[in-house]
Amino acid sequence: MKRIKLILIALLTVMTATLGIFGLAFTAEADESNAFTMVEGASAKLTEEGMRFIVKMGSEVKAEVDDEDTKLYFVISPKAWFDEVADHNYYGMEEGKKLLIEADKAKIYSEGGYYYANGCITQIRAGNRARVFNATAVIVKGGEQTAYAGGTDKTERDIYTVINAAALDDKENYTAKIFEKYTWYGTSDFPVKADSQTQYNTIVERINEGAVTTKIDLKVGDDVATSGE
Repeated sequence: MKRIKLILIALLTVMTATLGIFGLAFTAEADESNAFTMVEGASAKLTEEGMRFIVKMGSEVKAEVDDEDTKLYFVISPKAWFDEVADHNYYGMEEGKKLLIEADKAKIYSEGGYYYANGCITQIRAGNRARVFNATAVIVKGGEQTAYAGGTDKTERDIYTVINAAALDDKENYTAKIFEKYTWYGTSDFPVKADSQTQYNTIVERINEGAVTTKIDLKVGDDVATSGE
């Protein structure tokens, strides 16, 4: 990849069903009332540093979660430790290897006939910014996991990649908020990575619009045409 520096001047724009011992894992399909699956990827939090994972549920699963004796948790862990769980009992992972987050049932929302809950990891240490995490949601009754969400292979993400994608999103403009909240992004250790022409064009456009107010370090793909070429 090519590495260049961008400073604040006007630039020309050239610019996821398996059965396990510890419960069922369901993959969501259209009109499946028993759908229980992770939404692909993760999104960047804009109010504080962190990543948001989302689980999708059908109406039957939502009804089960609503039971007062049932809890819905997100289990988030570095991918290497997550992959060690051969029996799918993510709730039973060793303490110190997982982040266990109980979902707030009052904040479960509906869209398109399905129900969704969010689980977030925040305060990620500097040494873990490029570390890949994985996440799943689990249903727990009586202290035992009874089901886990399918599609966990699609939630493998690190915070650096997530915020880079958000900052260079050409459909939604999160650039200013990303640079404001993630002050380490765009430095030599964590440069802005524009792997495509669209991403490069987007960051140049955002700079011209004033969304970026500091000097940034930029890394571009070999096939990307830059302003000085």
